[in-house]
Order: sequence, then structure tokens, then C-alpha cells
Amino acid sequence: MAAFLTDEWIELARSIYEEVDEVPEELRQLSAIVSVRVNGCPHGDPHQRFFVIVDEGLVIDMGRGDPPVEADAVVEGDFQTAKELLLGEISAEAVITQGRVKIEGDIAKLVAFATQQKHPVVQELTAKIRAQTD
Repeated sequence: MAAFLTDEWIELARSIYEEVDEVPEELRQLSAIVSVRVNGCPHGDPHQRFFVIVDEGLVIDMGRGDPPVEADAVVEGDFQTAKELLLGEISAEAVITQGRVKIEGDIAKLVAFATQQKHPVVQELTAKIRAQTD
């Protein structure tokens, strides 16, 4: 088990995403770089950043800090919201309508990214990550 947002957790999530070498056609439409800023982290720096890069539906990179190139969208929220969102325990629509996150950048890409999270293939990957997260 890995504590959410630790280096160990990021490596765990990355390794699960790397197992996927092909995605369904409907997911291939998404290419996005999303930067996530998390406040109130209980371990390490209380203000952490990480990123996810998706190319044609495949997560090709994720890591701590800012992405290596400019992000399409930036999402900022507290630790609990980030955990619930990234582990599939709450929908992107819910956190947005509840005002639990701030968003900057290309909203259309962020909506496409959030929509992709509902796909069964992505939900299966998220469930694998969730099962190994403290």
C-alpha cells in the first residue's frame, strides 16, 4: 500500500498506467497535459504539485512537480478532494459544482479528461490504484 501522493504512490500509479499499451478508439481522442496543485498535504510539503500527460488516450507520463511543458489546464484543491477525485470516489462534475477546486486553462480539455475518467477501461485502472492506496 502506498500513501496518496507520496513518491511511492506516484510510481505505483505510473506503473499501472504503463501496463496499458492500447486504448479503445473513443479514448484516443484525448491528448492533454493536466497540472494538479494540492494544498494541505499531510506528508512532506503541504503544497504539492504533480502532473499527468495523456497522449491519444494513453497516460504517457506523470510525476511530481510541474509538467515538462506548459499544461493545458491546472486544477487546484485540497488534499481530500484530490484523493477522492483521483481515486474515483467523486466525480469531476461534483467537485466543480461544489466549488471544491479552482480551474485555469483549457476547460474543454479538462472536461474531456474528466469524461474519459468515466470510461470502463479507465475506471478499471483507477480501481487498481485505489486498491493499493492508503
